[in-house]
Amino acid sequence: MPSFIYAVRVGRTKGLFSSWQTRAECEKQVKGFPNAKYKKFPTEAEANAFLNEAQTGSSKRPMQSDSQSNSKRIKLDTKDVEMKSGDRVVVYTDGCCHNNGKCNARAGLGVFWGTSDHEDNVSERLVGRQTNNRAEIMAVVRAIKIAKKRDYKSLEIRTDSEFLINCITKWMDKWKSNRWMLSKGKPVVNREELEELDVVSQGIQIHYVHVRGHQGEEGNEQADRLANEGARKS
Repeated sequence: MPSFIYAVRVGRTKGLFSSWQTRAECEKQVKGFPNAKYKKFPTEAEANAFLNEAQTGSSKRPMQSDSQSNSKRIKLDTKDVEMKSGDRVVVYTDGCCHNNGKCNARAGLGVFWGTSDHEDNVSERLVGRQTNNRAEIMAVVRAIKIAKKRDYKSLEIRTDSEFLINCITKWMDKWKSNRWMLSKGKPVVNREELEELDVVSQGIQIHYVHVRGHQGEEGNEQADRLANEGARKS
């Protein structure tokens, strides 16, 4: 009886072979054969069990690592996944304007919901007057409209625009009570956009968080990317 038995489960010829080096036997069956499956056993009984396992288990799905499984699950599920902070759904917004203040200015807005393939991510060219501050405001307007369409009750908006947050949390009530005039008697710039923001903000709880721009925070970087891509659109 040979010292070892070689079992070929997948190869040119399936079966048991008594010598690995004899080309007429095992090596010939698996060398160069794609996805060949073979194994060495001390007894013929164990080798036969290996072969029989192929027949009884051939319908089983191949084992999948956690990383493979999670990767496929992410691709399937993240189109509408919610990024949360407590009870609040989190969204990143950004606005940009290339050549801001010039006649050839091009502005864009970006809205990022936490995953690159989210179906509600926004990358758009700003309609109308091309300025950075308008783009910042309208990005938030778009995010709130999407949140209300999805029936979110509480939204956390993360933005790198301190101007925007100050407009909403510090200055807007004063401007409204003063008929949208500044203390120096000049009209508030971006009144139309801010009034729209004020209207769409009704009926939903909104919490604003300032994040530092271009400091490596993934959500902010993605919103910035979407805004810049939007500015380049026609």
